[in-house]
Amino acid sequence: MSEPDLGKQLFGLPPRTKVIVGAVMAVAGALACEWLWDRGWIAGLPILSLVLGALLTWTGRQELARERAIEEETTRARAEWAALEEGVSACNRDGRSVARFLQERGYREYGVRRWIAEELAGDTEAG
Repeated sequence: MSEPDLGKQLFGLPPRTKVIVGAVMAVAGALACEWLWDRGWIAGLPILSLVLGALLTWTGRQELARERAIEEETTRARAEWAALEEGVSACNRDGRSVARFLQERGYREYGVRRWIAEELAGDTEAG
């Protein structure tokens, strides 16, 4: 029987949970480091908790920001669907890149560009 991998468990959490757990770990690690430092001790576990907590918090915040960006681009695409339809049709007609057209319109997320291209033109190469 194999032991659970703490890293996989922590980094597999949802983004909001990562931020909360990471902040708690970082604060607990910092407090433990301070408490032990005053007594002349340096312990690896509090330092690991501090570093891992900070990394987990940063990762969770990055993932939350990416989720927001995808949501905003998807909402914007739905709002300007008619203009996107015309633009993608023109690109296909003129032999231009649909991906470049979407990037010029401000769509930065690959998944959103691919979704738009597939929905409007059946084009799967919107990278």
